[in-house]
Amino acid sequence: MKPIVDFGDGVAVQPIGYRSSSRWQYRLVHTYYLGTCEVFCDTGEPECECEELPNCDTGQRRCTSKDDHRCLKCEHDYGGDLKAYALLSRNQSVDPYIVQDGVCQLDNYAVPLQCLAQVMRVEGENVIDKVEAECMRLHEQTKYVNDPGINRIEMKLTTFFRGAERYPTMPVLLLSTSIKNGGYLDTVGFPDVNQTDRTYYEGRIFNTSASFTFDFDEPYHCFLETSCDASSLLERDQPYTKEILPMKELEYLTEATNPQKNKAGNPENAMRYLMFDNVNTPHIDNTGHYPIRVESAAQNTSYTWITKSDSKVEVHWYRHFLNEFHKNTGQLDAINDYSLDILPAYDEMTGQPPDTRSREAIPNAHGIIKFVVAFGVDQQGGMSLTGPTRWYSVDNVEAEIVELDINYRDGDTIRIWIKGSDVMENTVEDNVTVHSDSTPPEIGEMYLTRNGVDYLAVHNSEDLYEMMYFTIEMNKELMSIPIGIHDYDYVFSVTVTNNAMLQSTRNFQITVDNSPPREGSVHDSLPDYPDVDFQQSLVIFASWDGFFDRESGVMLYAYYFGRDCLYDNEIQFPIQEPLFTATSTQAEWTAPSPGRYFCSVIAYNRAMEPSKPVCSDGVTIDVSEPIITDIIFDDVFVRPGLVNDGDGTVWFIDQQRYRQELSFKWQGEDAESGIYDYEVGLSSVPSGLIPDILPFTSTKSNPAFLTYHPNLGEGVEFYVVIKAINRAGLVTNEFLGPLVVEVTPPEFDGEITVTLEDDDHGNSYLVARWSQDAFYDDDDLDPLEDYQVAVGEIQGDSWIMPYVPVSTLEIDICEVTVPPSCVAVPTDMLDWHLHGEQTYYISFKVTNVAGLSVVASSLPYRHIVLLPREGVVYDITLPDEAGVSFKNFEDIDFQTSVTDFHCWWTGFSHPHQGVQYRVALGSLPGSDNVVNFTDVDSSVSTYSFQGLTLNVYQRYFVTVEAESELGSVSVSSDGVMVISDGDSLTNAHVYDGQSCGSNDTAIGDSIHHDYDKRKSCLDDINFQASVTTVNAHWTVPENMTDYITELKWALQSELIQNSTVKMWDFVVEYMPVYGESDIPVTGMTLRPGGKYRSSMKFCHPAGCFKPIVSSGFWVTPYQPIPFGIDEVIYDGALRDLSFTWKSFQQEELDEEITEDAIDYYEWSINVMTADEDTQDGHLILPWQRIDSTHMSGQLQYTTMLAVELDFSDCLRLGLRGYNKAGLSSTIYKEIKDCNVIGHITKNIIIDAVGEYDDGIEDVRDVELSEDSEWKNSDAEYTRSKHKLSAVWPNLGHGNFSWKVISDQTLDRYAYQKPVQQIVYDSYECSSPDVEACGETNSQYVNVDGLQLEHGWRYYICMHANETVMYDGNFEVILPEVSACSDGIVADHTPPTVGTVRIGREGQQYQTSSSSLIVHWEGFYDVEEHGRTSHGTGIKKYEIAIGSFPGGVDVQDYQSVGILNWVVVTGLNLQGGLTYYAAARATDYVGLTSQAVSVGVTIDVTPPMTSDRSIDFGGHFLTSTSSIAATWNGIAEYEWCVGSNPLNSDVYPCTTTEKQPSIQSDEDLELIEGHSNYVMVKAYNGAGLSTAAVSWGVLVDASPPRDGFVYDGDDKNVDQDYQTHLDYLAVHWGGFYDPHSSIAGYSLKIGTCLNCDDVMKGDDVGLSLEMRFSNLNLEPGIRYYTTVTACNAAGLCTTVTSDGIIPDNSPPIAGKVYDGVSHGDQAFQSSRTSLSAHWYNFHDPHSQLSHYELQAGTTPGGNDTLPRTRLHLTEKAFISQLPNQLQIATPIYVTVRAFNKAGLFTEQSSNGIIVDDTPPTLIKKPRCDNTMGSIFNGTQVQGNLHQYTFTNLSLHDGNTYFVHVIVCNAAKLCTSSDTDDILVDSSPPTVGTFAVETDHAAGLTRHQEGWMTYHQSQGQNSANVKLAWLGFADIHTGIRHYHVGVGSRYASCDVTGNITVQVPHSNGTSHFDEGSIQTAIIDINRDLVPGEYIYCSLWAVNEVQ
Repeated sequence: MKPIVDFGDGVAVQPIGYRSSSRWQYRLVHTYYLGTCEVFCDTGEPECECEELPNCDTGQRRCTSKDDHRCLKCEHDYGGDLKAYALLSRNQSVDPYIVQDGVCQLDNYAVPLQCLAQVMRVEGENVIDKVEAECMRLHEQTKYVNDPGINRIEMKLTTFFRGAERYPTMPVLLLSTSIKNGGYLDTVGFPDVNQTDRTYYEGRIFNTSASFTFDFDEPYHCFLETSCDASSLLERDQPYTKEILPMKELEYLTEATNPQKNKAGNPENAMRYLMFDNVNTPHIDNTGHYPIRVESAAQNTSYTWITKSDSKVEVHWYRHFLNEFHKNTGQLDAINDYSLDILPAYDEMTGQPPDTRSREAIPNAHGIIKFVVAFGVDQQGGMSLTGPTRWYSVDNVEAEIVELDINYRDGDTIRIWIKGSDVMENTVEDNVTVHSDSTPPEIGEMYLTRNGVDYLAVHNSEDLYEMMYFTIEMNKELMSIPIGIHDYDYVFSVTVTNNAMLQSTRNFQITVDNSPPREGSVHDSLPDYPDVDFQQSLVIFASWDGFFDRESGVMLYAYYFGRDCLYDNEIQFPIQEPLFTATSTQAEWTAPSPGRYFCSVIAYNRAMEPSKPVCSDGVTIDVSEPIITDIIFDDVFVRPGLVNDGDGTVWFIDQQRYRQELSFKWQGEDAESGIYDYEVGLSSVPSGLIPDILPFTSTKSNPAFLTYHPNLGEGVEFYVVIKAINRAGLVTNEFLGPLVVEVTPPEFDGEITVTLEDDDHGNSYLVARWSQDAFYDDDDLDPLEDYQVAVGEIQGDSWIMPYVPVSTLEIDICEVTVPPSCVAVPTDMLDWHLHGEQTYYISFKVTNVAGLSVVASSLPYRHIVLLPREGVVYDITLPDEAGVSFKNFEDIDFQTSVTDFHCWWTGFSHPHQGVQYRVALGSLPGSDNVVNFTDVDSSVSTYSFQGLTLNVYQRYFVTVEAESELGSVSVSSDGVMVISDGDSLTNAHVYDGQSCGSNDTAIGDSIHHDYDKRKSCLDDINFQASVTTVNAHWTVPENMTDYITELKWALQSELIQNSTVKMWDFVVEYMPVYGESDIPVTGMTLRPGGKYRSSMKFCHPAGCFKPIVSSGFWVTPYQPIPFGIDEVIYDGALRDLSFTWKSFQQEELDEEITEDAIDYYEWSINVMTADEDTQDGHLILPWQRIDSTHMSGQLQYTTMLAVELDFSDCLRLGLRGYNKAGLSSTIYKEIKDCNVIGHITKNIIIDAVGEYDDGIEDVRDVELSEDSEWKNSDAEYTRSKHKLSAVWPNLGHGNFSWKVISDQTLDRYAYQKPVQQIVYDSYECSSPDVEACGETNSQYVNVDGLQLEHGWRYYICMHANETVMYDGNFEVILPEVSACSDGIVADHTPPTVGTVRIGREGQQYQTSSSSLIVHWEGFYDVEEHGRTSHGTGIKKYEIAIGSFPGGVDVQDYQSVGILNWVVVTGLNLQGGLTYYAAARATDYVGLTSQAVSVGVTIDVTPPMTSDRSIDFGGHFLTSTSSIAATWNGIAEYEWCVGSNPLNSDVYPCTTTEKQPSIQSDEDLELIEGHSNYVMVKAYNGAGLSTAAVSWGVLVDASPPRDGFVYDGDDKNVDQDYQTHLDYLAVHWGGFYDPHSSIAGYSLKIGTCLNCDDVMKGDDVGLSLEMRFSNLNLEPGIRYYTTVTACNAAGLCTTVTSDGIIPDNSPPIAGKVYDGVSHGDQAFQSSRTSLSAHWYNFHDPHSQLSHYELQAGTTPGGNDTLPRTRLHLTEKAFISQLPNQLQIATPIYVTVRAFNKAGLFTEQSSNGIIVDDTPPTLIKKPRCDNTMGSIFNGTQVQGNLHQYTFTNLSLHDGNTYFVHVIVCNAAKLCTSSDTDDILVDSSPPTVGTFAVETDHAAGLTRHQEGWMTYHQSQGQNSANVKLAWLGFADIHTGIRHYHVGVGSRYASCDVTGNITVQVPHSNGTSHFDEGSIQTAIIDINRDLVPGEYIYCSLWAVNEVQ
């Protein structure tokens, strides 16, 4: 290194790096303090030894000898008075010193001056300029001036020499320097420009040091002294290495101690050889020309199989392994002589790797110097040979061959591994695998396989290529006969060659059969048994027949049982479950559960070709008995009730009203097998298994039964038995009974009374009661149950309510009994309203089990419903004057008396009866727990309770009960609270500050913080910043709010008398507060540091409670004062950051409470760059809250950072403290002392950004001249869209390559240790992540023409090769450099514009004039892309306050750092003016955006009241649940409702915004008859208010009590119908109002409720009746009269009559039919009963009232049945006529219908005739065998004699019959069955002749001696002996065969043109192909040799 250079003038520099120009770059090292003079002789000889002169300036001594010397200039002499020493003339003497001429002495001041620094700027060798600081006295105060130049740099220099640590004799020069700076800031005052405030800056100290070692001796080695081994001359690590290893240092000797050993200046050479290669490695040959080959393997197997038994295995690998570089470059050859003269002892002549590298050659094979081999053997094809286990060395490396001795056998696999190593010990490995087999292949059995079946000899296709044998596919190209012929055989010869090329041969014969078997039939039964369709057992049998294959026969069957049939696409290969195989023709299977199942069968021939599946017709397994349901008797009644069906389901059964012959029907089902038949019997006992009245009679499967049985007389008890039989033979019996013949109705003997009663819920009922035994039936032992009730105006009438079952009216009012004795009818069920003074009847219809009924009516009920009218009750106080009467007293809510209580009531009355009163006193409305109810004379309306002991704070209520004949009503007062004056109000609290609303927590946000920065609203504050506004709020216990009628507030300040006594003085005296829970007070002048509290008085009408005060608050308008950060400790390995500091304080507060004012602290990390212009620097981490409950004294905090910090720049810890008023201060401290060398490590590549030029709209290029320093910080952002720049000022290589990287996946940022290390070579220039590449010889680069994406991070990488630089005699090696910058982000846009507000969200006004809280949010920059190093893209925020939008006249823009809200204090805001806050955000490229808040107006005065009153819209409040009022005012209001002018006990104070009128939004509890007051408080926008109170307004929210309205002429009766159409009459009464009188009535008439379509509304005054004539009324229209009564408050009650209907016409007649069944019945079989039904009788106007019934032998006659009254039913049944009906004589039934107006009409039936004989059977029915199908239960209508059934599916083999039933019109029937019909629609299956063959199928059908021909002999004609088999018919069997022989196909000319009939014989079966049939067939001639004949055969089944 070049020594330190002193330029003189107090400046010394040292070199810090090298430039490409080989010139030095220097920097300032130190300047001098006071020191000693250096010696300088005029002669210039170093040996000159002049005497030292103290304090003489350098170079200013002159001497000619040792004794002749003088000083020309003293040290620190700057001219004039600026000097530290005075130069004395010769012999000049100054006491106390006497010195010679030219000696320096202290000047007259006796205080030495200190000179500061002189710094010069150097370019190359030229000094451009210099700056020198002035001198000043040592002990004077530091001077600061407003001068941009260098003013003062304090320096200290220390220099000394010492020996080097390793070589103590070598001198070392050490230098260290310390520099300190300083400065100040003058602030000129405004508006007083003469006032200047000066702020001094604390200087920073910078330290540095340097050293230089001197060495001038030559080295020599120690072995020359024999003191060490010569081998240590040149030591190296490894002779062969892949790493760059340093040579061991040479030992140096500083002097020669032995002249014989002195070798100084004579060098000696030594030689050692080191081979370095970290690139070239061996590899295997990949051309395929030089493989590893096992020479022992057979050549025809490509050397992969060893076919001989020999353990010797030879392997050859010529040129397979190689290192071409080592071979081709001669790296392993012998080393030639070197030109240096080297002693042999210093050279290596011999030696081999790995020990050494000598000059001799290294044996090798193509660069490989060593081979090892290994082998393995297994029987798994080499699968287990995963790697070598033992290596064997190869002796001859150059031969590349080895012979191994391996023990192996046939079937083994041998794997041989070979590994080669080069001289660098790099290895490469490869292997070869061979197999061993010395025997030819063995051929086992040959067969075909198909569909998983082996050992087949028959092929299913003529395409022989498709054959599969041994599961090996045939090769079609090798077959000479690719296509075969059906039913032909073929022989194949198979030769097998194994992988070892050894062979074996074998022949194989097959038959071609490409036709599937023919299908047969399947039965659900065992063989020879009929087909089964239904069964009970789960075991199913199946059999089949007729499956046949002529060519190869049936080999096996596959069968399947299931709920469905098997189809072609469901055939499985191979055959597996659920399919099963069999060789027999039957199978059995156990079904899992009952149901219908099918058996499907598939036949497979010997080619495994399947037939089509054949399915049985199915069998149904039925293990459940049939079910009989829904038994319906046509003329039987059952007792209603609940029935359990056996499955747990409960059903309600009602009655059926039929009675005639014994006729019933039912529903039967059997889901599994169906119903086969039903049988019905009648029995006298319940068991009924053998019916004794009527034996079981079949219904022929019909679910109905009808019989005429005269033995069933009245009172006879019997049971019906129904038997159901299913097709599986299971039987179910159902019993019904007992049934009894009943013909007499019930009877009534008693009295029914009716009353009107209410239940607990206020519902009204008509209640009828009678004795429990009043209704009875002597013929029925069980109680009567069918009770129905109706309501009407006459006995038996149902006009008001039709008949309904009594059981549906089980009301709690009536006790439920059996039979019933009480019923309550809800009045809301009635079709008409009950009218007062009207008479009503309740009628009962009671029916017995037989359906016979009796009707009984109640005694008349007179409807009287009016109770006394409710009045109003008041709590009052007695007048003081005697004799004043109780009249119109004001209601009170509070009283202090605990002994007396007074009340007054009014408005109780009754329109018809007198009223009696009772009064009581209680703690609840309606209660009498204080004073019981006491009778009061009806003539008075006041009462006083005396002698009481009432509780304080208890409310008491008076209840007045008014009673009349019908009942009573009671009304309570609104209550009086008993209170006492001067008590304490417990659980009431007063708080400082505003109350917290729903949005009061949003005081800040956390955009730049990692925690919720929002300042939560506090219910009670202890500190506030404002000095002009006070806020307070309070809470009162809910149970005490009714007592509070007035509020008073005062403000007190704390006066401290001494340390123990504190007093409070009133700042604001008590002032009223109206109905609120909080108060703002403005215009205050609060003392900073003072403590204040609010005091509240809560008052009631009788006085006030004791005052309640808040806890108090301190006024802190100033920011907290910090005292610096004491210590910062950072542990990079653990990422721990720890720091300590002293608690912040408030200067305006006393010391004992100042630390309590601090709320919390937060910390962050930022970086202070060279171009910094904001106090917060560049924020790296977001502000993070310090969680600590201790906020005083010395504080400490430790946290672990998420990443390790990178100190490429000066990082600072920021600490911010907040006080509890929201104000904050921030301090910073360097994490590491940035002045200490080594603490800051600058980046090699520094991102740079030129100055932005608005003209070119881009940044300028950066430049870095030689010998200059880059002073700017590493840039993190650029505004440019096309240019990037970087510098590397400390590199002097001269040639550089650079790249621009844009990989956005890199995790690399500034100020943190990179997660991903990248260098120049990390990306190729062709990579898509590389934007540009290039070269430069400068120490900077400007890359233009890029397309920089906004928000992307870019990196500039640089590379420089190792460079040797020369500077004079010095050689400097600059190492290779490859590095990248930490990235720069493109930022093209300013921050997004956010929002700004003052105060809370939506705030427009405020009362404080000294401070503003400003919030802003929504400013974002490039941090949203996630590629920045900082926590935010915002560099700083600036806040300004102005009196107009964007103005700065109140406060100009001031930087506040990185915050989102700030409290601006110390303002002097003017009331009435509007102020605006502006926030300006600046990003890191200097772009700004700003936003302005909406204005906030300062308002310190409350609103004013006007002279207008509050309007309620009238003199009354017409609602008890809401209240509305209107007034004039300003922006926002709060309103309350109270029972007195200053109270809010009725409705709490509620805010309504900008509404000059209000209405309560919740249900109130206003008491009618009482007055209420509305208080309205008007708020201005600042929250200040003024209150106004209304006059009292009376509550009358109820309209008049409703009365009655009656239709008709009778004033005492309400009419519902009338027969005239010309007028309407109406009368009314009972309307009443207890609070204000009835003002009048109005009437209207309409055709609907409250309608006026007949007559519009008209006032009628106070009249109570009217008649409207000359009307044109329409019949059937109901007319309603509506009466409206209104009171004085304008509330009205409307009552409408129930209407009246005019009707002047009788009902319209309908149709009358005989019988009760559907349609008209012309005949009946019974002579003792008669029935009829009718329909369509109706009356369109007034509806029907009832019917009358009569019967006779003529229409309209009554000689058979006299006239009888009926209710509104449409059927009638007379079970017991007085006389039997005549046979064949028509009987007519007449029905008379009445409407509700009393008019009637009548209609008769067309008659019915009696016929009591059934039809007679003349001819039995039969079936046509040629056609037809059957439906079960098909009914043929009309007189048909034949019927065709269609759309049926008959099953082959089943027998069917038809059941015919014939009935006459009287429903008497006769039945008969046809003969059985057997169904078989399929022909027999076709078999084949039993011919002998030699097919591979191996069939044995041939019978010896048959299928031959015999010539005629004598009398015996020629014949053929035929044999056949396979013909079958499973349904009916084979009857016989027809055989014909002919000379042509299908002819029979050889048998005489006829066929021969041969009977079928059941012989021994031939396997599954049936029995073989034989026959000798005579023919009519001998055959000619060689002639062909054709034999034809037909099989005929039993169907014929």
